[in-house]
Amino acid sequence: MPTPTDTPGAEQDAPSDEGGAPSGDATPAGANPQQVLQDGDSGQPPAFSLSAPAAQDDPLVRLEAVIQRVGSLPELSMHISVVGEHLESVSVEDAVFGLDQLIRRSLTGDLHAPNALLGAVLWLMRQSVEAERDPRANRYDHISALYRVASEQRRELVMTFLFDLPAHKTAKILRQNVARLLKKDLTLGERKQLARGNNRQHLEALIHDSDPQVIEKLCNNPSIREQDILTIVTRRPNKPEILRTIALSERWMVRYTVRHALLLNPYAFTGISIKLLPFLRGTDIRKVSLAGDLHPLMAQYAKQLLALRSTRYLKP
Repeated sequence: MPTPTDTPGAEQDAPSDEGGAPSGDATPAGANPQQVLQDGDSGQPPAFSLSAPAAQDDPLVRLEAVIQRVGSLPELSMHISVVGEHLESVSVEDAVFGLDQLIRRSLTGDLHAPNALLGAVLWLMRQSVEAERDPRANRYDHISALYRVASEQRRELVMTFLFDLPAHKTAKILRQNVARLLKKDLTLGERKQLARGNNRQHLEALIHDSDPQVIEKLCNNPSIREQDILTIVTRRPNKPEILRTIALSERWMVRYTVRHALLLNPYAFTGISIKLLPFLRGTDIRKVSLAGDLHPLMAQYAKQLLALRSTRYLKP
């Protein structure tokens, strides 16, 4: 997966200065497609039709169709499928262009681009996890190709977005106090079984478990509350694998408070935290740009995103 050393050179926030965040509830896409976003002078975007003859060969039109489709679908799992299929089916150059546009448009108030970008984030994280589990699957190949093209095109926004960095801080020993809280020592299988139940005493103990498999069961348990998840993601020290388990949860990644708390934890994989930065409100991005306990690249990327929030529309 790309790293800086490879470099060759559930609530929908209103599109205001506070920024936007995807929610779990999507609404039909608007009638006025957004145009290419770049740095520079302003200009009014020309109208175009998705049914135009040249549309099938236009990466911007294809991306707009994906965003509109995402806007018509209610579930994050559907967004992941649609965006993942798009990233795999188009050329690497068009995929890099699409990621660049999704990041920019998520920062500038586009209605459905944040939902599409979140789909891309979870798709990329799943590719990384699958590559770890089965190196023979060559899941890194496509992401490495994306990074190579982004580097060749000097799209620093996408290059940083694709970095797969380890946690800024690590804990040598993470003690598990679940046995003490439950007043008995249980096997992993027994703890996973309890994590599926609705006994609050058990659940409140299991949120302190150090095994990602138990945390995964908790994430899918209807009896688990947002405050339970926040207790896990704000804990320091922590295991990056536990925080990644929550980041991979479709149920909890639509929650702004969960995303925000997770990326502020220096024990999370920095690559995941970077991918979540574009979803923050402007005031929260500013705080990250000044944070001293996170990876230096986090502050650098936050400053870059803040600068892009003033980007205006340009003709393609």
